[in-house]
Amino acid sequence: MFHLVQSLYDSWNAREEYSVLILGLDNAGKTTLLEEVKSQYITSYKKLPPSRILPTMGQNVATIKVNKVNLKFWDVGGQDTLRELWDEYYEKAHAIVFVIDSCDKDRLVECSNALTKIVTNDLAEGLPILMLANKQDLDSPDKMELADIKEIFNPIAANLNARDSRVLPVSAITGDGVKDSIDWLHVRLIRNKANRPPKFRMLSVASTVQQFRSLFIQTQETPNENALKFIPNGATILPSPKTPTVEIDGIKDALQKSELAFKLLSINNKCISSILLGYGFMTVVKKTAREMGNGKVEEWSVLKPQIFSILTEHLTMGRPILTEKYYDYLADKLAAQKQKEVDDEAAIEEEEIEGEEDAEDEVENLIQELLTTRIQPAIQEDGGDIKFIKYDADSGTVYLKLIGACKSCSSSEVTLKNGIEEMLKYYIDEVKAVKQVIEDASSSDAQPPQQQHQEPPSKHDEYDEVPPTL
Repeated sequence: MFHLVQSLYDSWNAREEYSVLILGLDNAGKTTLLEEVKSQYITSYKKLPPSRILPTMGQNVATIKVNKVNLKFWDVGGQDTLRELWDEYYEKAHAIVFVIDSCDKDRLVECSNALTKIVTNDLAEGLPILMLANKQDLDSPDKMELADIKEIFNPIAANLNARDSRVLPVSAITGDGVKDSIDWLHVRLIRNKANRPPKFRMLSVASTVQQFRSLFIQTQETPNENALKFIPNGATILPSPKTPTVEIDGIKDALQKSELAFKLLSINNKCISSILLGYGFMTVVKKTAREMGNGKVEEWSVLKPQIFSILTEHLTMGRPILTEKYYDYLADKLAAQKQKEVDDEAAIEEEEIEGEEDAEDEVENLIQELLTTRIQPAIQEDGGDIKFIKYDADSGTVYLKLIGACKSCSSSEVTLKNGIEEMLKYYIDEVKAVKQVIEDASSSDAQPPQQQHQEPPSKHDEYDEVPPTL
C-alpha cells in the first residue's frame, strides 16, 4: 500500500522539465537575455544591471516555470574556442535558442556557419530551433531588420526537415519579444515531447513557494580524513564530462583559474590546502597541522557550513566556475585532444596497412587508456584524480601525479603500488614500475594541469585471469 500511495504522490507532484540551450556567438547578448527571462518569470529575482554582466566563461543555468512545466535554460559560452563544447549538450537538450546580434554585420558569415554546424549535427536532430534577432531596440546604422535576417537564415532552417524553427525579434535589454519567445518554445516543446521526452522533476513544498532551481549539496567522506567531497545535485561544476579535472593549489593559482576556488581558499585563515574541480563534484582538502604552522586544524563541522554557503550562492547565481583565460585554455586542449584522436586513428590505420607501429607509442597509448577507463573512475569516486606525466621506455617506469584527496592521503602510496602499479604491470608487460611525481604548489601556479588523453579502445579487452582492482 505504501508503494502505491508513494507512486500516486509522485505522479501528482512530478513536473515536466525541458532543457533549452542558449547558443550564439560571443557578445550576442545570451547572458543578458537569460537575465531578462529570469526577471520576467521569477517573481523575487532582481536582474543584474548590464554593466555587471560578464561574458559567459562556462555555463549559466536557470529554471523558470511556464504553465506547470519547468524550462531549464543553459547559457553556454560562445567564444570560438568554446564552441567545441556545444556538442556535449545536444543529446540531453529539448530545444535550442540561437541568439543573433542584429547590429554585427561583420560577423554574419561566422554566425551563419555556427548555426549551420548546429543544424547538421546528428545529435541535434529533432530539436526545435528558435533564432532570436537580438538588439532590435538599438538605433544603429549597422542594424539589420528582421526581414533581412530571415532572408539569410531561412535557407539554413530549410534543412531542418520537419523540425520546428522560427526567427523572432527580441531585445534582451528592454525585454521586448521575450514573452513571445518563451510562449513559442513552450508550445513546440510540448508538441515535440514524443520525440524528446521531458524529465520529471519532483516538487517540494519549498519549490512551490520559491521558483528558484532547487540545489541540494551532499558530502561524501574520502579515504583522506583531511579531504571531503561535495556533490551538487541539480548542477555541474565543469561543463562537460570530458573536461579534465582542475586542481587549484593556493590563492595565486586560484586567481588564474577559478573565482569559486579563490573564495573557498580564503576562508578561516586560509586553512584550505587545495581544491579539485570535477564534472559533478568538488573535493576540498584542508591543511594539516604541519601546514597550518600553529598545530591547529579546523574541524569539518566548522568548515562545511561556510563551504555550503559559498558553493550554493555561486551555483544558484549562475556565476562561472572557471576564469575566462583558463576556460579558453581547457577548450583549446579539448579541441586539440579531439584532433589528436582523429590523427591517431588515421595513423593506426596507416600503420596497420604498412605493417609498422611504434612500440613505445603503443605502450603509452595502452597506459593512458587504462588510466582513463579503469583507474580514474575509481580514484575520482574517492574525491581524487590521477594525471599521466610520462612513460620512460628504457626503465619501463610510468610517472604519475596524484591530486585532490589522493595527494595527501596516507594510503596514496599503497594505492599507487598495490593498485595502480599492479594493474598496469598485469595488462602491459613493458611496465616495470610506477612512480609518483610530487610538485610544489608554485609549479602548478605557473603551469596548468596536464591534459589527460582518451585513446581509442584497445585490442586487449579479454583476459583469462582475473585482473587486479583498485
